[in-house]
Amino acid sequence: MYQKLMVAVAGLVLLGGTPAQAARNISKAKSAIGDAIDRVRDEGGKCKRKTLGDLKDARKSLRKLDDRFRMKRARRLKRDLKDLLETAEERCPNRVTKKIRKALKRVRRAISAKDDDDDDDDRGSRDNDDRDSDRRVDRRVDRRVFGGPSKACFYKKKNYKGAGFCNTPGGRNPSLGSIMVGDNRENWHRRIRSIRLFGKGRTTIWRKSKYRGGSVAVSRSLPDLASVALQGGAVENWKKAISSYQVYREGEQTVAFGGGGGKYPRGRASKDCREIWFMERLVKTTSNKSNMASTIRSLRKIACKKSSALGAQSWPNGNTAKYSDGTWRYPNGNTAKFTDGTWRYPNGNTAKFSDRTWRYPNGNTARFSDGTWRYPNGNRAGSVEAIQSWACSKLGDRVCDSFDAHRKSSMPEWRMYTLVNMAWRAYKK
Repeated sequence: MYQKLMVAVAGLVLLGGTPAQAARNISKAKSAIGDAIDRVRDEGGKCKRKTLGDLKDARKSLRKLDDRFRMKRARRLKRDLKDLLETAEERCPNRVTKKIRKALKRVRRAISAKDDDDDDDDRGSRDNDDRDSDRRVDRRVDRRVFGGPSKACFYKKKNYKGAGFCNTPGGRNPSLGSIMVGDNRENWHRRIRSIRLFGKGRTTIWRKSKYRGGSVAVSRSLPDLASVALQGGAVENWKKAISSYQVYREGEQTVAFGGGGGKYPRGRASKDCREIWFMERLVKTTSNKSNMASTIRSLRKIACKKSSALGAQSWPNGNTAKYSDGTWRYPNGNTAKFTDGTWRYPNGNTAKFSDRTWRYPNGNTARFSDGTWRYPNGNRAGSVEAIQSWACSKLGDRVCDSFDAHRKSSMPEWRMYTLVNMAWRAYKK
């Protein structure tokens, strides 16, 4: 009788001990993350910029787990802490990563205490419950939410592994801090490691929210964003750097940037649409006459709806807008574009010569055909980097970021003119 009673008591202790053990581990994990936040704030620099936001998210999740333990939330937190630890190991000193590693260990123990599953993989190898969860997310996203042959899919791990979500053409997200994945709202801010494209799906990614900062147009699948090849042979690291994106079908993209000049036509837009749009930009840079820009915009809307050429056109005031040979004129009568590719500002000064030499609205040369740049006052600047650095110091980071995004456009005239316009605005400020 005594032995049976002891067995029963032992069973009750075990039944009650598992939740208590999970609670203790969650409490210790929360304490470790709190210490990590304090140390990151003291450290400052890149360590703070790259990890502080994620650490605060982890602390918030731990507080929710402390109030009510949910296995799904705990496993998601474990994956997030793994990603956070990987980022911290690159940017932060050991005194920070040590605390994050301790928190991850405690979360694993809490999960193990709850479901009796061996989840203590110190080397960061993917365990069975992670794989099952990721498969469920991928199947749910691909089959129930988005579907379709053309799409772009984003993953938390390289080689298209880990949790993921997809968008079909037309999908966009100005901020990845809180997005719906299946039935759950998740934080994907700077957590994407690989991108997979299907069919004619394409995407443009940005380093900052609201389509600001540096950008890259992705036209092929990228199994590892740590090394992204750009045009011209340059390579950039986009690992966990994406804050906003837009998905489109190949040849049909129209992008709206956050700070510099509205939408510009791309993909299948007609030549007339592109040229009228460029005329409008030249007017806005050199003139305060909004009536002229409004007149040009009215014709642009017509041109951009047609896939064929417009033919000869006239402005409402009777002046010729376009000749049959492709020459364009502004509403004030000055020539905008010659048949050899030379462009002029509305004031009559040349903006771009056929040999790719560019000039500022005041007539001074901005860029020579050999790639050498000059400031608007005529002094030599040298490289693109020099003129951009000077302009950014005058205009501020936000304006500079929007110009930088435009500078990576597929439209050659716009890429060069963006720098000219940026330097001119800095000079006039």
